[in-house]
Amino acid sequence: MLYLVGPENAVRLVLRLLGCMCRRPALVGDVDLAALTTLPSGLGATLLIDQRQLSRGVTRTLLASSDRDFHVTRGNHCIDVYGAKAFSCDAPPADEGELGLSVFLAPAPDPLPILTDAEARAAREDFQAQLLRYRMIYSGQVGCAEVDCRPFVPAMRDHALTWLAPICDCPELRQSVVEVLSRQSRETAGERFIDLKCIAIEAALAFCHREGVERFFVGEVAETMQLLLQGRHADFQLSPKKAGSLLGDVGISGERVTKGYKITLTGAVREQIHQLARAYQVISVQDGVSRCEHCSSTNAMTSRR
Repeated sequence: MLYLVGPENAVRLVLRLLGCMCRRPALVGDVDLAALTTLPSGLGATLLIDQRQLSRGVTRTLLASSDRDFHVTRGNHCIDVYGAKAFSCDAPPADEGELGLSVFLAPAPDPLPILTDAEARAAREDFQAQLLRYRMIYSGQVGCAEVDCRPFVPAMRDHALTWLAPICDCPELRQSVVEVLSRQSRETAGERFIDLKCIAIEAALAFCHREGVERFFVGEVAETMQLLLQGRHADFQLSPKKAGSLLGDVGISGERVTKGYKITLTGAVREQIHQLARAYQVISVQDGVSRCEHCSSTNAMTSRR
């Protein structure tokens, strides 16, 4: 996914240039769900979309088609629009799930150059030949490429692999893409400070590290979460029911007793909470300090990976 953010005339020019350089480009100025169902299966076109007000159904379909192994179905149709996509945007996507790169185009102080049909045709003939040759030489290498994605947050690792694997013999371009992805990864990592699932796991982990504590209640988790959020200047009001729901979403379940829901800290539960804390990269485990035997075993597993 590539999001082109800026004035419409500038974005339109970039889309036309991409049409000269991309594999199987399809420049479209208006698209609906019915049109997507007519695309041939397996085409793998690069959709270059110059339409800023896409319908919700079209947007969901385009975003859901970013993995070749999962098909998109609408009614009695199976829609195959897998492939790269570039969108014209007024602003970068607000939805955190919409992974992609954003390119910001500032308004040009002078009139933009005109891309004539002859120039576009010449550029297309030149770049398409080079692109085909690149695919013939590097297709196998890209298919089995090994990219170290550990520096990125887990949610971005497949995303980073998709962008970095095809860049074989261009270290400057690769470094440029790494810098953009790293910045996006840091922004995503910062969201853990107020991500409610991470906060719930962090609160549960705190009870694991309190001396002599063998159990805790969901209401206590809600209170601890509230304190953590207040300390991070986040304005949330959490009920015990919401805290229990968040714990249940990550697989930490309790039993109903007179005082509420109780989580007993058996060895298995402590291990589970530590593994969740490491998997979700909650803030309190980032220092690498071992505060109990379960911290030590979790840190050892991470270092082996």
